Amino acid sequence: MNKRYLLGALILGACLPLSADRFQPDPNLIKNCPAIGSVSSRAKSQTQNSPESDATQSVSTDDIGGNYDWTFNSLIKGNGNSGELLISVTNPERGEVVISGFYMDMTVKAYIDSERGTLTIPNKQDLGKDGQGYQNYFYLKQVNSKGQLIAGVLDQEASVGKFDKDGRISFPENDIWAIGDYDNEQSGFWILTKNNILSKKKASNPDDPNDGWTSLGYATLQDGWVLPGLGINQLDPQNWYEVELQQNDDNKNIYRLVDPYKGNCPVKDKNTATNTGYIQFNVTYPDFVTFDVINSDEHIDAGFTCSSLGIAKMFCSNMVTYWCNKFNLTLETFINEYSYSPTFKTGSTFKDGIITLPAEKAFTVGYYNDASFGYPGDPKGGGQWLAPNSSTRFVNMETKIFFPESAGVSDVCVDNESSEIEYFNLQGVKITDPSKGQLLIRRQGDKTDKIVFTR
Repeated sequence: MNKRYLLGALILGACLPLSADRFQPDPNLIKNCPAIGSVSSRAKSQTQNSPESDATQSVSTDDIGGNYDWTFNSLIKGNGNSGELLISVTNPERGEVVISGFYMDMTVKAYIDSERGTLTIPNKQDLGKDGQGYQNYFYLKQVNSKGQLIAGVLDQEASVGKFDKDGRISFPENDIWAIGDYDNEQSGFWILTKNNILSKKKASNPDDPNDGWTSLGYATLQDGWVLPGLGINQLDPQNWYEVELQQNDDNKNIYRLVDPYKGNCPVKDKNTATNTGYIQFNVTYPDFVTFDVINSDEHIDAGFTCSSLGIAKMFCSNMVTYWCNKFNLTLETFINEYSYSPTFKTGSTFKDGIITLPAEKAFTVGYYNDASFGYPGDPKGGGQWLAPNSSTRFVNMETKIFFPESAGVSDVCVDNESSEIEYFNLQGVKITDPSKGQLLIRRQGDKTDKIVFTR
């Protein structure tokens, strides 16, 4: 069996989107972008420049907050044409809101005019520095008469969208939104979009969200996904808390935590999510636990929203899940061909009733964390928390889920005793005729360990 090794640089760059390269414009898309015209020909308020769709509707700030589908035309490579944003009302009296969920989870300020039915996003907003240490702004751009992007920022006060009767917010067709640095555009953009439309998502009402699941009582969660991002030490047992644990009726190796960031969670007051969230995981291979962030074409998000962190929706996952998704691998292929790679630092395990997502100390990057999270549009995206004032060092995100004693672990269906025993050297090469005294990796079924061959 041939072993394959993932290049360290490729893995590190791919699985840590907080330090990924910004995108460059796509010339083929830009040259087809209609010319906007001169700045002076456009009214700064823009209220008469909105798309000719349904008439503007007055709105109430009570109805504004929530998740919105965001559709647009992208002018950069590597960026799709849809996403999901969260609008959170921060000051109802003054109509102040924040919009979060943009790429890199940056947060943008905006204002609601209830009587006019408009959402105004000011130009030239300072968004701070990203994971690479580059400055970022939300700003507006324009193209010339040839449809070519003009360098720098457009001298316009704001982009103003109008609400229609269905709660959709349509912005002027040729308003080009950018997130990047207008003084350093050669480093690229996080977003560069036109035809921006926000459509409020309708709440789903499943008949019974617990149908097909059996409650096993309450697990204890040492949460490394959210708490470290808010500066709370999840390693301190005082910060552990109980969360309902359920087992899938059809597949006894699938479990989930129900609403892990409400109830007993120490940061529940920071959570503005209104939906029920889940952290779902599969223990079929106890040495390679995976997290099911996709199920029946629906995203299983953790039910955590926090505008101060720029999180519109969080998907709790781990690095094996990320790698399998990123490189289009089945879990079995990853175990058989990639798990011995030197770049595979940590993996989730299920032993003695405990799910463990370890964090391994690393000199250059702080910690190699198995726990990671995704965003809207990239639910399996490998995000991790950076240490304060650092663009390269990651904080400890060790996570553990302690099963209640009443749950037991007898339903984990793995037959190791009948599996063939295989031996590999420390470089991952299969050894068919090991020598006595040789240091080897032994694998039987999904179990692996290091041994000194004694026969």
